[in-house]
Amino acid sequence: MIERYGTDPARSRIVAGIAPHALDTCSDALLRECGERARRAGARVYLHVAQCQAEIDAIRRRGHGGALSCLRCAGLTGPDVVAAHAIYLDRDEEEGWCRDGTAICHCPASNLKIEARTLPLNRYADEVPVGLGTDWTASNNAMDMFWEMRLAGLVGKMQADDPTVLPTARMLRLATLDGARVLGIDHLVGSVDVGKRADLVVLDLNQPEMRPLHDPVSNIVHSAGPRSVRDVLVDGEIRVRGGKLLVPPDAWTS
Repeated sequence: MIERYGTDPARSRIVAGIAPHALDTCSDALLRECGERARRAGARVYLHVAQCQAEIDAIRRRGHGGALSCLRCAGLTGPDVVAAHAIYLDRDEEEGWCRDGTAICHCPASNLKIEARTLPLNRYADEVPVGLGTDWTASNNAMDMFWEMRLAGLVGKMQADDPTVLPTARMLRLATLDGARVLGIDHLVGSVDVGKRADLVVLDLNQPEMRPLHDPVSNIVHSAGPRSVRDVLVDGEIRVRGGKLLVPPDAWTS
């Protein structure tokens, strides 16, 4: 896959990375090998980290103090590593994680459904790259990124016991530019800037959920959903117009 697609997002819409499944399903030797191969190829590493207590128990039986020590032992820390979940970390690990700068894919709906807990987002949001994810269909029935953005903000406020944290503008950035930063493509997408690819979503402000419109950013975060999307452009090419897919998915990479 790396030979076919490469690892440079400036050259292709599709790039390959290395994705060992999780800390408990991969041996220490395999995790180290993944890190070494990724560095040689210039690829990112994607894996599940600290998703459940059983995972933490398994790596402790291998001699690690927790998820962070396991990652450090394997050489899998830093912004080129994208860890999904990271919800079973103690406070010392949280501080160490922020020092290491490892990126996080935050999946609040999946975490809450399966584990009834989630990431303390406010502790990480301005310390390390954090983006939003859905995990997958077996643990996230909606796969709705608008919902993830809204849920992450609301639950993040509750965890911080502070309604002023994670304001709507911050959550919108988390869902756009910050997500691009996690993937190492924020120089290409994630915001509307000269020189960036025109990856755009146009919302229909006439949909009932978008009215009244006192604050567009607040409406996007707290009211919008999939049916609010009118048009979608990928690198300047219209893929969805008026809610209708114009190009079949199998032609997107041509």
